[in-house]
Amino acid sequence: MNNEFIRKCCKESFDEIKEIRRELHRFPEMGNSEYKTTEIIMSCLDKWGVEYERLLDTGVVAFVEGKQNGRTIALRADID
Repeated sequence: MNNEFIRKCCKESFDEIKEIRRELHRFPEMGNSEYKTTEIIMSCLDKWGVEYERLLDTGVVAFVEGKQNGRTIALRADID
């Protein structure tokens, strides 16, 4: 994957990501009570065809596989 491809993907998804951020900030939630946030995340993952698993009430683990076998990268993000 080259830098130009990454730039193109970022440019193409910028408006959608910006709108998701705005949607999330319309519904501020207390820590460990991010029910609406979790629903928004799962809705996006469904739309994008990304497999995920819901953990407890507000946890989501997404699984993104590349086209080739090889190295594994793990990313962690908090939603509170």
